[in-house]
Amino acid sequence: MIRGALDQVRTWLGADDGGHPRITVGDDGRWRLADGVRCDWDFFVAYAHRSAQPESDAESDLTTALRLVTGPLWANLPKGHYRWLASSRIRTTTATAVVDVAHRLASLTLGHGDTVIAIAACRTGLRAAPTAEVLWRDLLRTVAARRDRKALEAVINEMYQMIAPRRTGLKVQAETDALVHELLPGFRRR
Repeated sequence: MIRGALDQVRTWLGADDGGHPRITVGDDGRWRLADGVRCDWDFFVAYAHRSAQPESDAESDLTTALRLVTGPLWANLPKGHYRWLASSRIRTTTATAVVDVAHRLASLTLGHGDTVIAIAACRTGLRAAPTAEVLWRDLLRTVAARRDRKALEAVINEMYQMIAPRRTGLKVQAETDALVHELLPGFRRR
């Protein structure tokens, strides 16, 4: 079964420009991807890294990195597959990286008044890590900058619903509660 799946992957990946297969079996029996094979994660990391360089167009690089995030991380995996994820830090590592990039882009763009990109950055990050309070706080600040009380109330209610203790076992951080009360004095949770 595994051999058949790997043979399908080998066919799908094909050969590079030099005619060398992009996936091979080593002398030790291990399957290896050729150095030229890249995945979205490789590109995400490259753009995130480049965004921190002095000569970078940080907004463009961060935006490009986030465009590679299309939904929840590690979702819709076939049942019974990828059991190794449970003992790996990869879920946390990828979520943390996406949250960091989204937070940096939201902060950068909100800093020069671009609430559209800031909101998009927050929403993309929250699709990947729905309980990331740093992104919820960024989103709250961004929506508040638009001075739309109803939209702000809706986002606050959405946030509390997502981070509800009965749903996630998490408690909203004091910093987040304080921001809610700063942005919307007298707000009461539904």
